[in-house]
Amino acid sequence: MSSLKRHSLSRRSLMALSATAVAATLAACSSSSSEKTSSASGDDYYPVTIAHALGTTTIDKEPTRVVTISWMNADVVVSLGVIPVGVPEEMFGANENKSTPWRDEALTKLNAGPGTAAYPTQFSEADGLPIQDIAALKPDLIVGAYSGLTQEDYDKLAAIAPTLAYPEQPWATSWQDATTMTAKALNKVAEGEQVISNVTAAFDQAKANNPQFEGATFIAANIDPADHSISLYTDIDNRPKFLSSLGMTMAPVVEQAVKDAGADATFFVSYSPENADKLESDVFMTWVNSEEDKAVITSDPLFSKIPAVANGTAIMDADATRVLSISASSPLSLPWALEQYTPMLAHAIDAKK
Repeated sequence: MSSLKRHSLSRRSLMALSATAVAATLAACSSSSSEKTSSASGDDYYPVTIAHALGTTTIDKEPTRVVTISWMNADVVVSLGVIPVGVPEEMFGANENKSTPWRDEALTKLNAGPGTAAYPTQFSEADGLPIQDIAALKPDLIVGAYSGLTQEDYDKLAAIAPTLAYPEQPWATSWQDATTMTAKALNKVAEGEQVISNVTAAFDQAKANNPQFEGATFIAANIDPADHSISLYTDIDNRPKFLSSLGMTMAPVVEQAVKDAGADATFFVSYSPENADKLESDVFMTWVNSEEDKAVITSDPLFSKIPAVANGTAIMDADATRVLSISASSPLSLPWALEQYTPMLAHAIDAKK
């Protein structure tokens, strides 16, 4: 996914929704930004300068009209206690508000929930970046820390208002780095640190409640009945990152597939269905487009040889909202995802035993 035209949502573009290159550490993100820490007074804090892959952004005063683009960024801004004036419509996994349950819940706590005057204005990115719609919102900060912004689109946005792009590579910003970077721009450094700490604590609690997670092997995959293919997500993708954060370990068969792919390995590697019987793991999780896909996979002469499919412990997830929660991981989606996925993962591991 190299452009913002990602709402057309082919299967491959959805696979790429959460693709992440090896993320910069929080310290690296900090070093690319101003060394200032948040203060009680915006007058003492600003101006603040933040460097990123597409330029250097200077914010002269505390933003009051924040617009976000792409996935995740709206969640990050809201998690910091700031209500955006404009956000993109969610097209995959969206609720009736073209939003997500976790964001709407957080906005409601800020007295800006659905139906209120403060609820963010939404715009469509289905046909690309809507420059005029964004300009009409009169933003004083545009946040695209997690995005696929091109230099051309960045320049158009920067002409409207100070704009944050990704620190290093498109679609390669971890939720932690997006939070840290955005918090610097909003004079919310301490709040950002607390957000990261809270989400980390939620993972720690999930691990403590489920000791069987520790050391369990996993495979995060996409099985596509339409083109009869198997793709295995690598450790730079958000889905394996989610499972690893719970104490699980990537299955050796995936590690070997990545080695075999060499330089061709990205956020996923292709895997031959003829070798499906070798996909051994304690947890096998794949997203699917529909409930019908599950039946096709279970009855397929090759897919059905995946050990977890054969023994009935495979997690084949057709819930688009759940899939989104760990594909475009954010400080708001991850606690929600833990509540959803933890029982499913525990059941899969216990059932295999």
